[in-house]
Amino acid sequence: MFIPVSARMPQAIETVGNEITTNYPMICYNGALIIDKDGQTIASQPMEIAEAESIIKLVSEEYPDVAWNVYAAREWLSPRMPANLNEERIVQVESTRATLEDVANLPSCHKTLLIGQPQEITELQKKLQQEFTDLNIVKSSPILLEIMAKGIQKGQAVKQLIDFYKVPIADTWAFGDNYNDEEMLKAVGHSVVMGNAPADLKQNADEVTLDNNHDGIAAALNKML
Repeated sequence: MFIPVSARMPQAIETVGNEITTNYPMICYNGALIIDKDGQTIASQPMEIAEAESIIKLVSEEYPDVAWNVYAAREWLSPRMPANLNEERIVQVESTRATLEDVANLPSCHKTLLIGQPQEITELQKKLQQEFTDLNIVKSSPILLEIMAKGIQKGQAVKQLIDFYKVPIADTWAFGDNYNDEEMLKAVGHSVVMGNAPADLKQNADEVTLDNNHDGIAAALNKML
C-alpha cells in the first residue's frame, strides 16, 4: 500500500502520486486530513475558521506584501498575488481567487499558509505564536509559514492509518528527508532516510538511501525484492 504523506492539499499530492499509481490513501496537511483510496475522509482535524479569519485580517493590515492561502479539504482560496501564483506553478493546482469574506463562508480550515520574505515570515511566526497559542505555527521554509490545529503531525497521522488498516508495525516503512518527517519515521517498523537529509536525522534511521535526485526510494525498494 502506497501512502503519500505531505503538508500539501489532496490535488497537489495527486500531481506527484498519480505518476506512480492510482486510488491510494493519503495524509494531507501533515495529518489534519486523512483520506482513503476512494477519497473518503478517515480523519479530519481542522482549525477554527474564525482563527483563520483573524490571522488573514492581521496579515492584510500589518503585512500587506505577505500572501495568504486557506485550505479546506480540496478547496484552496487565495488573493492570487504573485507569491500565490508561484505556489500554483510549483504544485500544478490553481487556487480560487478569494477575499476575507469568502474565507468566512468556509465550514472549516485544514491549513493556512503565509508566503513572504524571510524577515516578515520570522516576525509573523513570533507574533502569531504569542497570539494563537492553540495553533501549530511552523516554518516549512524561510518564506513559508504553515498554520494548523495543535497536535497535527505526520507521525500521529501514520499511526492512525496503521490502526485503520490493521497493518502490523513490522510491515511498515517510511521514507523522509527532513525534521518534519522525524515522528513519522519513528512511527513505523522500518525508517529510511534520504541521502539529502540532515546528518543527525540519518544517525537515527534504520537505513540511509540515495538522495531524492537519484531515485533514493527506488534504490531502497529494490533491495527488498
